Amino acid sequence: MEIVFSKQTHQQNAINNIIEILSPCMDKGVVNVAGLESSIKEFYKSENGLKIPVKNISKHNNIDILMETGTGKTYTYLEMIFELNKRFGSEKFIIFLPRTSILESVKQNISLSAKHFSSIYGKQIAVYEKSTNKSKKTSSIISNGYFNNKGEISVLLLMAQSIKSKKNLLNKSSERYIELFDNGEQSSILANIAKLNPICILDEPHLLSGDAFLNKFIRSKNEEAEFRNCLLVRFGATFKKASVDKKSKKKDDVLELSNVAYVLDSKMAFKEYLVKQITVSSQENAKKAQSSGIKNDLDINRNKRDKNAISIMLQTAINRHFEKEERLFNKGIKALSLFFIENIADYKGDDPFVKNEFERLYKIKRNEILASNISKEYKEYLERDFSENGELKVHGGYFSGDAKTTDESEKIAVDMILKDKISLLSLKEPLRFLFSVWALQEGWDNPNIFTLTKLDKRDSEISARQQVGRGLRLCVNNKGTRITKEFIGDENEFYEINALDVVVGADENNFIDKLQKEINESSYNLEVGVNIKNDDLCQRLDITPKQARNILQILDELGALDENDNITKPLDELLENAEFSKRIDEVLGYGGASKFRTAFISSSVNTHKQIKSANDDESIKIKKSLAREFKELWQSINKHANMRYKDIDEIKLIDESVEDFKQNLENHKSISVVKRIYDAKDDEVRITSKDSIESTKNDVLIKEQIKGQILEFSKNQNLALPAMFCAKLIAKILKDIKEAGVIGALNRSDLREKVSKLINKHLLASVSYEFGGEYSFSNADLLYDNKGEPKESVKKSALGKYESYKKPAKKYMYEKIIYDSNIENEVSMIDENLGKDEIKVFAKLPNFKIPTPVGEYKPDFAYVIKKGSGEQIFFVCETKGYDDEMDFEKSAGEGEKIKIDCARKFFKALNDELKGKVKVIYEKRLNKQNLSDILKRTLRE
Repeated sequence: MEIVFSKQTHQQNAINNIIEILSPCMDKGVVNVAGLESSIKEFYKSENGLKIPVKNISKHNNIDILMETGTGKTYTYLEMIFELNKRFGSEKFIIFLPRTSILESVKQNISLSAKHFSSIYGKQIAVYEKSTNKSKKTSSIISNGYFNNKGEISVLLLMAQSIKSKKNLLNKSSERYIELFDNGEQSSILANIAKLNPICILDEPHLLSGDAFLNKFIRSKNEEAEFRNCLLVRFGATFKKASVDKKSKKKDDVLELSNVAYVLDSKMAFKEYLVKQITVSSQENAKKAQSSGIKNDLDINRNKRDKNAISIMLQTAINRHFEKEERLFNKGIKALSLFFIENIADYKGDDPFVKNEFERLYKIKRNEILASNISKEYKEYLERDFSENGELKVHGGYFSGDAKTTDESEKIAVDMILKDKISLLSLKEPLRFLFSVWALQEGWDNPNIFTLTKLDKRDSEISARQQVGRGLRLCVNNKGTRITKEFIGDENEFYEINALDVVVGADENNFIDKLQKEINESSYNLEVGVNIKNDDLCQRLDITPKQARNILQILDELGALDENDNITKPLDELLENAEFSKRIDEVLGYGGASKFRTAFISSSVNTHKQIKSANDDESIKIKKSLAREFKELWQSINKHANMRYKDIDEIKLIDESVEDFKQNLENHKSISVVKRIYDAKDDEVRITSKDSIESTKNDVLIKEQIKGQILEFSKNQNLALPAMFCAKLIAKILKDIKEAGVIGALNRSDLREKVSKLINKHLLASVSYEFGGEYSFSNADLLYDNKGEPKESVKKSALGKYESYKKPAKKYMYEKIIYDSNIENEVSMIDENLGKDEIKVFAKLPNFKIPTPVGEYKPDFAYVIKKGSGEQIFFVCETKGYDDEMDFEKSAGEGEKIKIDCARKFFKALNDELKGKVKVIYEKRLNKQNLSDILKRTLRE
C-alpha cells in the first residue's frame, strides 16, 4: 500500500499567501525579517489579504497559519519548503516539534511523501535529527551534515525543549565547536545554526508553555536571541491567547495569533468537505441508568468512572465499530477505533480491567457477527483476530515511555501505532483498537479512526476540539487514496463514510454543547450560535466603532441577535432580505452588503450538520407487511454491480479528447508576474514591475501533471481503464501540445477537473455493468436482517433530511415521510390510481447506489406493481422538480444527465442478468408527470 498524495486547493492558497508575503523580503534564499512587518501590511491590502479574518500585526519575525486539525498542515509546510527552495533558493530549514508523537508523525510524512514531492520538484528533503543521547554524534550530524552540506534541501528536526534550557547540549559553548564549524569562534551549536538564517517552522505552537522557546526568536524582547534574524512560521489549529493576571492586571508573555497569512478554521474546513462529520453518543443519564440496575456513571469519591459505566461505554464503542466495519471493509477501508483511558494500569497492570473487559465484550460481539450472514472475505478478515497461541491481536496500546519497551509483542504494536501508519491501515493487519492515556494527542492522528471513546475524565485539562481532533482526517482506502468529496461525488455518501463516532459518559452529556462552543469561539464565519463582537466587525470590515454599532443595531432590530449578541438567524438568508441589504449599504456605502457577505459568510453549499447527537437520528418504523412485498424488489436491484468500459473506440476517443484538452489549455497561454521589493530606507514594499509572460517554464510541470492526473483518475475512480489506452492518450496529448506550442498554466485542481470531464465525456458510450452473484441479506442491510426478515425500523438519515407533518400514503412502506425535496414529500403522500394495475407497495430507497463515471447515483423511489394481467413488475424512478423534458434538458447539469443515462444502462444490464424472472423498469419522473402515463410509455418501449 502506498499513500496517494495530491495537492489541495486550501493548501495551495496557504503557500501562495506565504510566498506573496515573503517575495519582497527574500535575498538569495534568506528572509530579511526587518521588512516582514511592512510586507504583511501590504499583503493585507491585496485580494488574498482582504480575505484574512485576523489582521493582528506583531513586530516580531513570525508568520502564522491557522489550519484545522486533519486538513494537512504537515503536507502544507513540507510543500512550502520545496516551493521556497524552488522560487528563492532557500536551503536551510528547521522544524520544531513539541512532542515525540508529533516528531514521529512528521518523520513518517516526510518518508511517505518523498516520492510524491520528488516527482514534482525533482528533489528530496535531506533530514537531520538530533541524537537522543550522544553529544559527539549530534555535533557530527549537524556540523558535517546540516551545517556544511550545500545544494540540498536540509531540514533539521528538533524537539522544541532541546533549545529552551541553557543546560541542553545545543546551547552549550565549547572550544571543540570552533574546529567543527570552522568559524574561529567559541559558540554553541545553536548559535552556529542560527548564523545560517534557516527558515524555522513550529508545529502546534499552543503546546509550548512559557516563553523560553520564543525568547530565541523575539527580537524586541531579547536582542541576544540566537534566532532574532530568522523567520518563524507557525502552523497550528489552536493558538494561545494572553491571559491577564488578576492582581497585577498585566498580560502574560504569549505571542498570540498574529501576522496571519492564512485561516482555515473548524467551520470552514467542514463546510469545504475537508474533515469528518462528528456524531456524539452519550450514555443514558445517571438517574435513568440507576433505575435499570446500573450504578451511577461517576464515583464521586474517586472522581472517575466505575466499572459498570466503563463496561457500557466499551460495549457502545464496539457496537459502533461493528456497525460500520463490514460496510467500510467492502469498500477497501480499514476501520480503527481509539480509546482514551484514565490510568496505564487499566490496560497494562496486574489486573487491567479495561483490557480484560474489552476482550470479553469484543469476543461476544465477534461471535455474534460471525454467526450472521457476512461475506466470505469479511469472515476471513475476522478469523485472523487471534495469534497461533490464542492471543487476541486486535488491540494495542501506546503510553508515555512505551517507545523503550522490551516486550516484543508490545513493541510491535507500539511501533505500528507510533511509527508505521501504512501497516496500521492495512487490511492484512488485525490491530484496529488502540488504547492510550492521552499520549496520542496533538500531532498523532490516523485517517481511519472512525470511533473515539473517552473513558477518561480529563474534562477540564483538555479541550473537546483537541480530543476529537485525533479522528477528523478524511479516511483512505487500501489503495492509499483519500476518500474526498471530489472522489466520491455524492455528499451524502461522502459523510456516510467520513463519519467519526465519539462515545462519552453520562456525566459529559454537555459534550456536544462544549464542543460546539469551542468551535464557534475559534471560527470566523458568522453563523447561528456565534457571538458577534464590535471589534471583530471593525477589523474584518475596516470600519469605525460607530459603524459597527449601527450594524449590530440593524441585526438586533431584525431579530437576528439574542441578548448576548449571539446570532439567531442565518445571515445569508438575511442578505436576501432587500431591507437588510439596503440598510447595510447605508452604513457601509454602496456595495456594503456584498462586502459583508464576503467578509463573514461561507459560500459553501454544504448543508450538513458538523456535529450530531446519535440520539437525534430517529428510527422510522417500517410497515412489515408491506416490507415483505418489497423484499424481492430490494434483493433484485441490490445485486453487486461493477462498472466497466467495453468496446472503446480508442482512435476516435483519443483524438476527441486531445482536441478538447488543447482547447482548454489554449485559454491559459500566459501568466501574470508581479515583482515587489522591500525598500529598507523607506520601510515599505514597492511594486517594481508587472508583466505578462508566456508560461513556457510551466511546460515540463504541466506535462508531468497531465500524465499523473490521467493515471490518477483511472486509479481513483476504479475505472479499470486499459493501461495501453492510458499510455496512448497521454502520448497523444503531449505530442499535440508540443507540436501546437500550447502551454498550460493550469493549477492542479483545474487540471484534475478537466481531465475528469474529458474522460467522462468521451468514455460514456463505453460504460457497461457486470453483476456478481445473488444478493445475500446481512445485519448490515438497512431494511432486512440476516434471515431476510423486515427490520423494525430504518434510520431517518438513510432516507433524507426533513420530516413531513403529513400522513404517508397507505401503500408507503414507512410510517413517516422523510424527504429531501418538496416533490419527494408530495409523491410519498399520494396513493396513485393506475386503473387496472395496482401499486402493492412503494418506498423511498435508503442509500441505494449505482456507480457512474461522475460519482454514485441514487434513484429516489421504487414501486412493486401488479398488472391487471397478474404480471408483477418493479418500477424504479428518479423524481425531479423540472416542469417537462424541455426544462430538464435546459436546466439539468451535465453530471446529472450522465448519471441518468448510466442508470438506464444499469437497469438494462440488470434485466439481462435476471433473465425474465422479474422485470425492472427505470425512468425519471418530472414534476407534472402522472405515474400511470410513465408506466404506459415505458412498457410500450
